[in-house]
Formats: sequence, structure tokens, C-alpha cells
Amino acid sequence: MDSAEVVKEIKKVKSFISGITVSGGECMLQREFLVALFSEIRRINLTIFVDTNGSVPFWDKPELTALTDMAMVDVKAYSPEEHIRLTGMDNENVLKNVEYLAGIGKLYEVRTVIVPDILDNYYNVQEISKLIASLNPEIRYKLIKYRPLGVRSDIMTSRTPPDTMMDELVRVSQANGCKNIVVT
Repeated sequence: MDSAEVVKEIKKVKSFISGITVSGGECMLQREFLVALFSEIRRINLTIFVDTNGSVPFWDKPELTALTDMAMVDVKAYSPEEHIRLTGMDNENVLKNVEYLAGIGKLYEVRTVIVPDILDNYYNVQEISKLIASLNPEIRYKLIKYRPLGVRSDIMTSRTPPDTMMDELVRVSQANGCKNIVVT
């Protein structure tokens, strides 16, 4: 579908929604499409959110950034080494995007998936929550419980974190100054 076709579908349900959220894969890889889509969405007065892994810089895409109301950024790992192990690339752009978007008032939420036995969850939450609190303690920090549904067990074995672990991570985030923490 091109952007006009997408907008046509959105208009059918416009009276039931207040905005759109684009996600992916990584939606920011489709910059030209997003600019066209967001320009049309602006004309029909809906909000525009971007759900991103943060790997593509916002700061050098002023037209796209201006059209975006808010972004939700996945921070998979705080340390570059762990991020490389997970994704094949470092997290420099991810962390710069978090800082940039917070600085211009367009960072709605930071998300971190909690994966026992695979990630250094306590370190990640410690450092990410400190970063969020230093930028704006009201930015939502979403701690997401890993769920192994649909995961190939021959590639990755982990488990859903217990509620006690999630409660501890919430306390860590609160101690670091985060005021808006959600667990899902």
C-alpha cells in the first residue's frame, strides 16, 4: 500500500481513534513513506506516534521528526557489548535518540524487555532508569516481562521473570527517580 491507500483505510475508522502508531520491523527505515503518511495524517488531525528500536537517528531527519508527536523507544540493553550481542550493532544511536527525543519533548516511553538468564537485567534497569530520570522523570518507563511464546527453544532458552523480580526492578527505577513506571 502507498501512503494514500493507508490514509484511506485510516479515514474509515477516524471517528473511533485519536491517532496512529507506526511500528515495524523498524519503521524508521521507511522515512520517505513515513513523511508522506504523516503529512496526510496531520491534515486529518490525528496524533502520530513512532514505535522504534532507536537505531535510526531522529536528529538528522528534521521533517520526519517535526511530523512526529511522540516516540516510544526500545532500549534492549544499556551496555554496547550486550546490545551488540543481541542485535549485531551497538546502542549509540539508541541512547542518543532517547536523549534527543527527551530534549525536544517527544519521548513518550522507553521500553526494556526483562529476560532472565540472558540479559543483565538489573544493570540495564539501573542505568536506563537513571538516564530517564536525568532527562525527565515523568517519561514512562515500561518494563516488559519476557514471554517465551513463539520463541525457538533450540536458539534461546529463558523464562518469564517472576513478579518478585519485576517488583525489585520497579523499586530500582523508583530509587533512581523514575516516576512513571509500568510493568506489562
